[in-house]
Amino acid sequence: MLRLGLLGLGVAGQRHLRGLRALPRQDVCLTAIADGDTAAAGTVAAEFGAQVYAENIEAFEAAAVDAVIVALPHFLHKDAAVMAANRGLHVLLEKPIATSMADAERVLMACDEAGVKLMLAYVHRFREEILVARRMLQRGDVGHPASILDRFCVPGSDDLPAWVWHRERSGGGVMMYSGLHAIDRLRWLLNSEVVEVYARVHTYGKTSEDANIENGVTAILTFDNGVIATLVENLPPYELNYRYWDTEIFGTQGFLHIRTDDYLEFAGPDTSFRQNFTGYNHYARQLAEFVDAIQQNRSPSITGEDGLRSLAVGLAVYRSAYVGRSVLVSDRD
Repeated sequence: MLRLGLLGLGVAGQRHLRGLRALPRQDVCLTAIADGDTAAAGTVAAEFGAQVYAENIEAFEAAAVDAVIVALPHFLHKDAAVMAANRGLHVLLEKPIATSMADAERVLMACDEAGVKLMLAYVHRFREEILVARRMLQRGDVGHPASILDRFCVPGSDDLPAWVWHRERSGGGVMMYSGLHAIDRLRWLLNSEVVEVYARVHTYGKTSEDANIENGVTAILTFDNGVIATLVENLPPYELNYRYWDTEIFGTQGFLHIRTDDYLEFAGPDTSFRQNFTGYNHYARQLAEFVDAIQQNRSPSITGEDGLRSLAVGLAVYRSAYVGRSVLVSDRD
């Protein structure tokens, strides 16, 4: 039986809980929860038969846990992951891996030295529409991908924690909160790495006077296989009864359109179709992969290196916006 501890019961933590509830297996259980809201933690603990601790992984020294899910504000990711590794605990870490490359490398080093598994929670890889799209790309259904448009819009008032709007806690705005998912999805779909970035970021409106992050990003990514992807990511700071995440892939033999959490469309010279997707739980699939990697003593399908590479692209977006020109991802100055 693999014993899990959960750090954080915010938006991300609640999603991980839904995944655990939907996981159809008996070889994993939640034994410890750490969150500052002890009332909320107590309710969840009663459901799972877990113990409640303060929001600090050091409290888990008194708990019987083998692995932790880190679902804390971004600025706490590095310390929580390193402390978990130092205690011999495997880590399922929410993205970003950290808010700087130096901290990200420290996380990788700590997990490697401790011999524990580190998996990044790039959960979109477990969405059914993304899995189908990847198989189609691998088969060559669109030919050679050439151009991609990725567009994202979710209301910034939509259940987002207050810390997201403060750079010292989040490390950045829409790019760090959702844009890294877009980057990881594209890296995985294309089996290719981003080498160059040209970007602009902007802020239009605020949720509070002291909010200091961008809520709009437009970026052009050049991949090492020649594909050019344009990201247009928005987090408007007001109520909006409209949301979408669209990825359009134009290839030499066809066109693929992914509407996240909804459907996939394909159009080619001789055929076209639309396939709808419902009824899956990508968080349950992600947790199953984490558990399997531990029990089978293998690397998880999403590694710390994936976290490092996607973060490097996200930070390159900020760097490009600051200097006003394209930058190489490999250039960290």
